[in-house]
Amino acid sequence: RILDELGGPPTCYVGHPALQALPFRSAIPERGPLLLLPGSREGELRRHLPLMRSVVEHVKANPRVTGFVLPTPKAMARRVRAEVDSWNASVAIVSSEHEKGEAFRNAIAACAVTGTVTLELALAGVPMVTTYVADKGQAKRWLKYRVRFAALPNAILNRELVPEVLFTEPDPERIVASLRALLDEPDAAAAQLSGFGDIRTLMEGGTREAPMVDPADRVLSYVRSQRLPIGS
Repeated sequence: RILDELGGPPTCYVGHPALQALPFRSAIPERGPLLLLPGSREGELRRHLPLMRSVVEHVKANPRVTGFVLPTPKAMARRVRAEVDSWNASVAIVSSEHEKGEAFRNAIAACAVTGTVTLELALAGVPMVTTYVADKGQAKRWLKYRVRFAALPNAILNRELVPEVLFTEPDPERIVASLRALLDEPDAAAAQLSGFGDIRTLMEGGTREAPMVDPADRVLSYVRSQRLPIGS
């Protein structure tokens, strides 16, 4: 749908590896760690780690939050650790896929930059608030192309399921307000979980107009439609 709207080339959806890697949670724990996902590139970390620090300061006293976990690539772990060690709270830095999966299973919620991780969180059933601090070039392109949604769960459903707090200058108060609503209002998290279930169902089976079939069958069908020779 999105590529059609943007005038892109014909495409076929054949599945997503996160469907197998991340089991879906049918319920949200009463208490658990808050996931902090500031991005994986140096520029993203530079813009988002100070924002995450403010978030930690404001929500660490929430009775549902038992701590904080920050998944990051191994290449960035030392750089991230050097910064979070000065925070007035304990933050667990994890890098392996196993540790990340455990964090997703136990998390009460997440504060995440818009990116692939928002889809992973949705497929795992983790409620979230999304954010992004854009540089000037990104902000200019955002306005030029009139982007409607930055978070993948919202783009897939074509509606605002998860909050998007986007800006060119960090504004932790807006993030904290959205997180508090997610933590303190059960209906807010339940609504997200219901929407995430819809996303997972859609990604497992495709749409009625374009049901998902085996990727090999799609390739074979295309080759036959083009009357291309099929090698042995």
